[in-house]
Amino acid sequence: MCKFCEIAKGNSERALISESKNFVVFLSNPYLMKGHALIAPKKHYESLLKMPSPLLHELIDEIKKLEKRMLKFSSGVSVFHNFLPFVPEKDTKVNHVHFHLWPRENFDDYYKKVLIRQSKVWKKAEISELNKIKKELFG
Repeated sequence: MCKFCEIAKGNSERALISESKNFVVFLSNPYLMKGHALIAPKKHYESLLKMPSPLLHELIDEIKKLEKRMLKFSSGVSVFHNFLPFVPEKDTKVNHVHFHLWPRENFDDYYKKVLIRQSKVWKKAEISELNKIKKELFG
């Protein structure tokens, strides 16, 4: 059975932060980022495309609630979602829609370990190059 479905059913020792009719919010790996939390629907969906629109609106409300709580002890929050059906499911990858929220600070550990090394990747693209990619990928 899906790990996140087990958490939603209360069959896990995960530290629940909150719970609503349709979502669970729980702590994730503190070694990656202290305060790292996940929001997942109680019902199993593998993709946002499969979730009904009213549930998506409720998901955004849950994200906003958790972000507001995180801003009481952090200066910022990173919010992200991955859909990677081509990666096999394992301890660090679950095929169940979920959003990560990380409390962030300027020059925090994540920045020091990862983003600072990406500075070469984030060079400014010319508008002609952006338009070419837009046409190629999105028509």
